Amino acid sequence: MSRVQPAPRVGRKLAQDLRPQSRAVLAITGALLASTLGTVAVPWAVRYGIDEGVGAEDYSALGAAVAVATVAVALAAVCQGIAVSLVAKIGENYLCNLRHRLFGQTLRRPLEFFESEQTGRLVSRLTSDVEAVQELLVNGLTMFVQSALVLVFALASLFVMSWELTLATLSVLPPLVAVTVWFRRRASKAYDRVREAIAAVLAQFQESLAGVREVQAHARVKDRLALFRAVNEAHYDRNVHAAKVSSLYFPMVEYVGVAALAVVLAYGGWRAVTGGASGDGTSGAISVGTITAFLLLVGNVFDPIAHLSQLYNVVQSAQSALRRIYGLLDHGSAEEESTRPVRSGRSASVGIVLRDVTYRYETGEADALSHVDLEIEPGERFALVGRTGAGKSTLAKLAARFHEPTSGSICLGGTDILDLGLAELRSRILLVPQEGHIFSGTVADNVRLGDPGASGGDVAAAAEATGLDRIAAQLPGEYESRLGRGGAALSLGQRQILGVEL
Repeated sequence: MSRVQPAPRVGRKLAQDLRPQSRAVLAITGALLASTLGTVAVPWAVRYGIDEGVGAEDYSALGAAVAVATVAVALAAVCQGIAVSLVAKIGENYLCNLRHRLFGQTLRRPLEFFESEQTGRLVSRLTSDVEAVQELLVNGLTMFVQSALVLVFALASLFVMSWELTLATLSVLPPLVAVTVWFRRRASKAYDRVREAIAAVLAQFQESLAGVREVQAHARVKDRLALFRAVNEAHYDRNVHAAKVSSLYFPMVEYVGVAALAVVLAYGGWRAVTGGASGDGTSGAISVGTITAFLLLVGNVFDPIAHLSQLYNVVQSAQSALRRIYGLLDHGSAEEESTRPVRSGRSASVGIVLRDVTYRYETGEADALSHVDLEIEPGERFALVGRTGAGKSTLAKLAARFHEPTSGSICLGGTDILDLGLAELRSRILLVPQEGHIFSGTVADNVRLGDPGASGGDVAAAAEATGLDRIAAQLPGEYESRLGRGGAALSLGQRQILGVEL
């Protein structure tokens, strides 16, 4: 299983990955800052227009307030559009690189990893997990940053206008803080479970499709449907649970926002009517323009809180996805080169020597091979026979370094294979499985897998050496015939012959 990264490390790694885009990030920050200033400037213009324009019957002041508000709204709209465009470009660039890294890292993993990890779960890393990150970076990041900026500037404006009214308004926040702490703990666990459920659904789907011939041949469609129904219903239950957690939190945010408006009207209205002369230590009336600006700014405080709380679902889902993605990326690469690679020489043939080789699979309880000694001389033909499960295939995989011995050593031409570069080793050893995988494309494409630069003559010569030329001659387009998914048009024997070329 791939490791899961803790949340703080995920944030640091994401910041490191985005560091090459630092200039664009600064441009986005500047655009969002300008947009925020335009948004917060509107209540100030309204306050000025009411107090200095309407109240004083000064139409020039009223016209100035309208002009400032109009320019501020236009500035906010233009700057937000610029920020959205830049965020989309940066986000898609990051996601493109992330998919490439995930795919490359997965291909380099050792065979033990694929023997213990379901393919569907790996597919979910490249699909649903990346999509969850995309939802945050491309769609949610702009709203997240701008909501935070608007919240900060709106609060600052409230304190500048009237610190007494601001403190009265913020008296409704403690219940919201308590509920937010509760929601954060519950939501994090809920969305971790949702991501796991999505991976289980994809794993079951992929596994059933991969074995669809066997499922239909043995009339096990109902059984597979029952298994899929179980994981699908588990996915449903976990999503419903996450929705229930959210349903308890979001109405609370809305309620607190309405309560804050009520406080502004009650306390601010009282101060406007009485001038605050009640012996409570307050002094001076609050103008109608200030109360109106407060009503607008309270919306600028609690609307971002509502937006941030709604985005919390997206953040939690993306954070859970990134923990799994970085867990896979940080897990040791499969095919690691030797730190001091050497060459075995380019002689026509070399011998293989196994000395006290023991190997146990990660998921096994007993040794697959135990204290094996074997020597195959250069040019010698050697056949290893035995019952199923005796370790024949395991020995071949060890020689090709698809696995590494638990103990002991394997030497090729007198050099430990752990000290050989992988390209050197694989050029010396060819492993032909019982049923090789055929890639989509033509016969020639599959033959060229070992040497992408091979000419048409090289392809024909290799095919003639293995008998593949007779098979190609029976196909409509010969070497340019398309084989379909997994070489479905070929027999098992034909796929094995083509597998020799791979």
